[in-house]
This record gives sequence, C-alpha cells and structure tokens, in this order.
Amino acid sequence: DKAFCAGGDIVALYRSMTEPQGASEGEAFFNEEYELDYLIHTFQKPIVCWGHGIVMGGGMGIMEGASHRVVTEGSKLAMPE
Repeated sequence: DKAFCAGGDIVALYRSMTEPQGASEGEAFFNEEYELDYLIHTFQKPIVCWGHGIVMGGGMGIMEGASHRVVTEGSKLAMPE
C-alpha cells in the first residue's frame, strides 16, 4: 500500500527524548511540523490535499489543515499518537 505519512523518524525522536543531549532534536522537529501545520491552516489560498491510501500522523496534520480534503474508497486515516 502507498502511504502519505510525512511522519518523523520515531526511533530518532525517542532517542532525543531519552538521551540528555538529544532534547533539541525532538523539539526542533515538532516546532517545524507544527509551524507547517499552522501555515497550511492559515494560508490565504485554497489548498487541496488528496489522501489516497494510508494517511497517518504527520500526513493527517497536513490533511486536516487543508481547506479541501479528498479521500477515496482506498483511504485509511489514522492518528496513532
């Protein structure tokens, strides 16, 4: 199956949370992700997001912010967090 995930490297994020020197990596990742989500939510022009196949995690964040969302009979949406 094709997937529109756009998610992060879960292992790297876990390490950034559990290793003392790695905290900034996870913080930077989520800052960038949420800034992008905010830009999509507030963009002045229409944004179409086509979610065919598996749409999870970061892909859901992108899709939810789009002004127009398209799903198909083959779409599988999930927010595992």
